[in-house]
Amino acid sequence: RPVIRGLGGDRISILDSGIGSNDASATSVDHAVAIEPATAERIEIVRGASTLLYGSSAAGGVVNVFSGRIPSELPEGGADGAIRVGLSSVDDGVEAAGGFDVTLVKFGDGGLVFHGEGGYRDSENYKIPGFTNSARRRAIDAADPMGAGADTTRDVLPSSSAKSQTGSVGASLVFGNGFAGLSATAIDSLYFIPGSAEALDDGTGPSIDLRQRRLDFNSEFDADLALFKQVKLRAGYADYTHTEFEPDGAPGTVFANEGVEGRLELVDKTVTLGSGALNGALGFQWRSRDFAAIGDEAFLPATETSQYGIFALKEYSQGPFRFDVSGRFEKTSHKA
Repeated sequence: RPVIRGLGGDRISILDSGIGSNDASATSVDHAVAIEPATAERIEIVRGASTLLYGSSAAGGVVNVFSGRIPSELPEGGADGAIRVGLSSVDDGVEAAGGFDVTLVKFGDGGLVFHGEGGYRDSENYKIPGFTNSARRRAIDAADPMGAGADTTRDVLPSSSAKSQTGSVGASLVFGNGFAGLSATAIDSLYFIPGSAEALDDGTGPSIDLRQRRLDFNSEFDADLALFKQVKLRAGYADYTHTEFEPDGAPGTVFANEGVEGRLELVDKTVTLGSGALNGALGFQWRSRDFAAIGDEAFLPATETSQYGIFALKEYSQGPFRFDVSGRFEKTSHKA
């Protein structure tokens, strides 16, 4: 999970095209983010006043991954796509990802566009220069009369392999002044947790089996609405589950997170002030989450969370300078 300015966890908000990732990555450092960035159109890092557009807790910043699963324009020539294949020697890894857009029906200056994509990753334990544990750690373990002695494993980090598969389909109606579309995404990932004293001789150890199923709606329309020039409406639903397995393969704690989120955003018309330009946005955001951790190592109670927020942002640009000011009213309710 990303760290910005030394801040992590829930102080960094991870978004999928403006909607939360709806996983369990903020609750513990060994929980992965349920987003595949290999086929993303772009990734934005938001800091400062603009973070209030997405929530009140993202003090460190926002990482917004624009997946492109819902096409916003007609592909040139009726179809386009991309394929990415990679090999890595450090972990004998292989990865492949690809996606395509194709116009199914064209009408006037718009049409119906279909999107499909998929990805695969597989990597073994990765190589390291030297011992797995530090010299100080090995000395402490060697001096412990009740211990098993120092771990002298070297040149490879045990329990660091991973495998994942992702797939997505989407469709979008593209108009002359905007678009509206839906997408469905599935991600399955099995990854091992390094740094555990429970790692086995075969290089495996504790692992996490992650699964998420996700539905998204995204739309944008250009319109002349009083002070506003554009309307953006987005919504997402995700059903997330991961199971933590012991080194011997026995299932342990299960984390489940089912959530839905929506946001409406009105983008201001550009206003010229002196030699600069004033822009901004006004919007409403709502989310609901049902979270549970079940098992011997569960450290959080089952919790139902609902939240809504109203936000506004103003941005004044003049030459190389930009001044931002924003505000947000937010109400959050928890039922544990």
